Amino acid sequence: MLHRKGVRFRHVHAILHPVVRKLNFEAALLLGLHAGDGHLSDSWGISVGGGDSEMLKAVFGLVESILGVEPYIDVRKDNYFVVRSAKDQVRQYFRHYGFPCGKKAGTVRVPEAVMESANPRIWTGFLRGAFSSDGSFWYKGGWGQCRFEVSSPQFRDGFIELARRLGFAFRSYDYVHTGGRNKLPLHLAYLGTRVEVRRWMESVGSISDTHLRRYHWWKSRIRPE
Repeated sequence: MLHRKGVRFRHVHAILHPVVRKLNFEAALLLGLHAGDGHLSDSWGISVGGGDSEMLKAVFGLVESILGVEPYIDVRKDNYFVVRSAKDQVRQYFRHYGFPCGKKAGTVRVPEAVMESANPRIWTGFLRGAFSSDGSFWYKGGWGQCRFEVSSPQFRDGFIELARRLGFAFRSYDYVHTGGRNKLPLHLAYLGTRVEVRRWMESVGSISDTHLRRYHWWKSRIRPE
């Protein structure tokens, strides 16, 4: 009756359960995603590209299962989504792992709990999340390359260390981005041998639809080793 009279109600996004405190593969994946494309202030959110619909579903599911809340989605005009929550238990979760409020691009790093873990599944989960956010799969002909490019040298170096524990030898270099307004140095790690690129994408990989489309297209056109 109230709706027929033009009264509109705001949907209250539910708290489903307390946050999952155990650091497991899924939690590490979510932490890696946040380290790359998350933000924390009076609310929390993770940005997802408009072409990454399956990744969007995966992030939504992680928020419900790990953070215990019903998130909402902002659709931005520049073709990306933001999965959000303003619940206090969500903000406390990321602060617990050492993530600051406000800008973090130049200072973010792998959480100590992940670095100190002896569980390869934790390392793999974090790397998959971080690579899904700040990584890219590049190819030219038969040559493929996995790249990880960030503004924080500590984040890049921690990423390389976790990958090293799994047997991957990422190389690295720094450069200054000359285009646009961002003049911060950028810190890049890359993996370029065909065998290692395939092993990375098959064992660590990405939940980004864009990465996976490019990888499968490339893989379908190269000769088996």
